[in-house]
Amino acid sequence: MLAESLKQLIIEVTAQQAEPQTIELKAAERGCPTRLFDTLSSFSN
Repeated sequence: MLAESLKQLIIEVTAQQAEPQTIELKAAERGCPTRLFDTLSSFSN
């Protein structure tokens, strides 16, 4: 993903206060999330 595309995605997600079905966002206040299972489980649902 190009930096400009990422910036646009951030703007859209912030404005809609929701993530699209093709993107899984995680909070990373203290570094990268370490639990991959939660992300994979979200995509499978």
